[in-house]
Amino acid sequence: MLIDLKKLDRENILSTDEWESIKNKDKDEFIKNKEKLLFKLYESQVKEKESFSKFLQRIFLDQYLELKKYANEKGIKIFGDLPFYVNLNSRDLIENKKYFLLDSDGEPTYQAAVPPDAFQKKGQLWGTPVYNWENLEKDGFSYWVEKIKSLSLLYDYLRIDHFRGLESYYRVKWKAEDATDGEWVKAPGDKLLNLLTQISGVKIIAENLGYITPEVDYLMEKYSIPGMKVLQFIDEDLYLKNEKSDTVYYTGTHDNQMLLSWIREKFNPEEELEKDLLWDFIKKVYYSRAAWAIIPFQDLLELDNSARMNTPGTVNGNWTWTWNGNFEELSELENKLNKLTKISDRR
Repeated sequence: MLIDLKKLDRENILSTDEWESIKNKDKDEFIKNKEKLLFKLYESQVKEKESFSKFLQRIFLDQYLELKKYANEKGIKIFGDLPFYVNLNSRDLIENKKYFLLDSDGEPTYQAAVPPDAFQKKGQLWGTPVYNWENLEKDGFSYWVEKIKSLSLLYDYLRIDHFRGLESYYRVKWKAEDATDGEWVKAPGDKLLNLLTQISGVKIIAENLGYITPEVDYLMEKYSIPGMKVLQFIDEDLYLKNEKSDTVYYTGTHDNQMLLSWIREKFNPEEELEKDLLWDFIKKVYYSRAAWAIIPFQDLLELDNSARMNTPGTVNGNWTWTWNGNFEELSELENKLNKLTKISDRR
């Protein structure tokens, strides 16, 4: 979906009609036609044995690195995200089985989970295998080190999801029906972070939302790793300026509802005041002491949950929102953000 066809060498490969076939189509038909054209390009260019998936990955990586170079030259940093666990059928697990807790048949013995709390009485099952930290440590954490080194080529900053799992993690039996009967297990995060924070080219951010133990705070402080704060999760006075300076502050992340809908739900304001409140909260994030202020594009466009990116715990209907406007429509917003950036000293 993200490969730019205009950048490909398509002379004498695809006819004008074929290129026209991908325009003005619905999403499913667009994907189908685009894949068909890319496969034709693959057949015409790849002489040696290389799978189609690797061909697409190579094209995408070349185009992405070109984009990253351009962005960096303009002073723009790329912020990446690393899921903590991997799927059972992932290449990570298939090629590194000794680094996961598996039985003699290759089946997981445990799965990652979240214990019961006030919101979910039976906890959460994540359905992902857990790491064999003993084997990881024996091999000098090479699996994690090589992964972070690879990602350092793609991103300037890297958020590690479920960061607390580096200190301790919660697991239940692989075939458990819920997360009530589980256990917390210590992980050698101190030793691992000692290696990861020495890798040049990437700065780590911790996803430290939810209940975080003093041990996790200690690791973040020891290795100078910034954490996160989300406006929609704050229960105390929303206007207190008590944010830490080493924080990435969001109005909401990809997992939250849009700020406008959150305001409607939490405050039930008069309709004519909704957008004023929205910008009050955006300004609160900008004026905070946090080192980074991040506002989802949908919030800047003053959109409601019809533009929501993702709803946790659901499978369908996510990651489908796209912006259908044009950049000329953003001139007023550009001026507004430019002024806010200067006033809040976020130059």
